[in-house]
Amino acid sequence: MVRFRWIQALVLAWLLVLSTGCVATVSNLERTDAPATFEEASYVVMPLDVSVYEVSAGGVNEKMDEWSNSAEAHVTAALQSQLGDVTMLSKDDLTGDQRVNLTETQALYQAINTSLIIHQYGQPVDRLSDNPFVFTLGDEVRDLNGDAPYYLFVWGVDFHASAGRSAAKVGGFILGVAVAALTGVNTVGVMPTEAPTGLSAALVDAETGDLLWYGFAKSETGFDLREANSVDKLVKQLLRKAPLN
Repeated sequence: MVRFRWIQALVLAWLLVLSTGCVATVSNLERTDAPATFEEASYVVMPLDVSVYEVSAGGVNEKMDEWSNSAEAHVTAALQSQLGDVTMLSKDDLTGDQRVNLTETQALYQAINTSLIIHQYGQPVDRLSDNPFVFTLGDEVRDLNGDAPYYLFVWGVDFHASAGRSAAKVGGFILGVAVAALTGVNTVGVMPTEAPTGLSAALVDAETGDLLWYGFAKSETGFDLREANSVDKLVKQLLRKAPLN
């Protein structure tokens, strides 16, 4: 299977996707032929892929390493709390070749994320298998770990406005009020909220790479991956209907 990376395009796509809602929304999709439940010993949690961006006054997205590391730690703790005694891998547990494989796999998962969510909030998808098309990460994933028949991939993204962006929004609001008063044309609120948050998880067949279950939680406001309590609430919502024991 051809692997690819188009991270900048995906970041822009996710900004559009995440900004479409104003309340927390959770979606769950599953293969009709997948097991009803998965025991703790049957799957491992792969190294997480969590990124937090600052949006500048000009609309440029910059990944913030300190924020991202903090968010990843909070998501890890929340998953451990929700999933119990499950094995969670870090990049330190992988060989050099496995890390390269993981990077490519996570990029492909981001692409699948985008495809699923755009369809979910546009033309609904009600299942993960619809012959002849199957959502898959490819059989290369079998080389990531040989100890479990299933992998759980978790991905998260969060965007926060910089001080300059926030000031521009306030200025835009004041200007919008003035324009509305003078012309009768309402331009208040034209600049969208710049704090969308998304978290997704996928249970994957370790032999084929096929997605067996997929969950996604998104919110334009009210959640912050930099805050432990906020992450805990979002992870609980994400896994509420997951077939994980």
